[in-house]
Amino acid sequence: MDTSSTPLEPSSSTAPPDSRSTLVGRCDRCGKTAAELNEPLKRCAGCSLSTYCSKECQRASWVLHKFGCRSKNVKFDHERTARATLPGQGNALWDWVQAHKYALEHMARAALFLTGSGATAAMAADRAVIFPIALGTSGSSSSSGSGFSSRPGDNDPATTFRILSKPEFSPESLVRTDPRHLGKLVKEQKAQCRERSEAECTPAPGKMFCPTFVGYVPVIFLVAASGVTLAHCYNIYHMLGECDNPLAPRARALHEDVMDVCFEAVNSGYVLKSPDRWARPQAPLVCRFKKSQKEKIWKLRPVQWDWDRDVSEVISADATARRLKVQPPTTMWGEYNELW
Repeated sequence: MDTSSTPLEPSSSTAPPDSRSTLVGRCDRCGKTAAELNEPLKRCAGCSLSTYCSKECQRASWVLHKFGCRSKNVKFDHERTARATLPGQGNALWDWVQAHKYALEHMARAALFLTGSGATAAMAADRAVIFPIALGTSGSSSSSGSGFSSRPGDNDPATTFRILSKPEFSPESLVRTDPRHLGKLVKEQKAQCRERSEAECTPAPGKMFCPTFVGYVPVIFLVAASGVTLAHCYNIYHMLGECDNPLAPRARALHEDVMDVCFEAVNSGYVLKSPDRWARPQAPLVCRFKKSQKEKIWKLRPVQWDWDRDVSEVISADATARRLKVQPPTTMWGEYNELW
């Protein structure tokens, strides 16, 4: 588990306010005010949002804060975030999650399997896949130029948000260390997933059951700065003929590649759709949303796409330098889909 944290810097009256603590000038960890401490609070240098009274309090909060923190090299427009109403963000977030269902679900699976603990063990604990995200920067017809509009229909459902970093499987300690906020949400969503999984596995006349089904994993989408969250769940399956504890080297490479490609596709505004089961190669369909000039609604349109030729349209320059572990991309997708 990553226990490192970003440096602290002096708090400034012009710094953007944190949605939870800095409005009242309290330490995010212990709740003490600057007046009680007789010294100014310090802001996290990584996000300039959370405030702490000491390095010790920041370190103790890192197990939670790392999911919403960001590197300073990520551009973040606090004024734009403030203009986007919370109800508007919540509705747009649901549309974004539904638009990217295929990519987000496979990223969540990869995050779980790459823990190395195996699907059964990972699913038994009060843990969730955490997606740290932020408002996107394009795809809106908003006249304000903010990149986000609270008016229904203005935003491209695929570009309203972006993923700040690859999702992580939360530590078990999160429920204990943050019982009132994110930890509480994880515990509640896990209980719902268990109930849903048990119902799925309960025999019934005429009911079909998949023998590789493990259960539903909680997934939390956490919007930086605004504090908007969406609790969701995705189904998890054992891999066919594969031992997932430990994950075989080839299977690990496939999961890492799928994580990279899906991450870049989502942030590039490409929507991946499940391929037809008889299609060859077994690679996802690639689409984009286009706004109908006549009906003024967003419609998903397929893109002319060849995975082996066009993957550079999705993979960023840095990722291309690293290259996919399994080449060519059609082979990567084909082998990955054969796991299930």
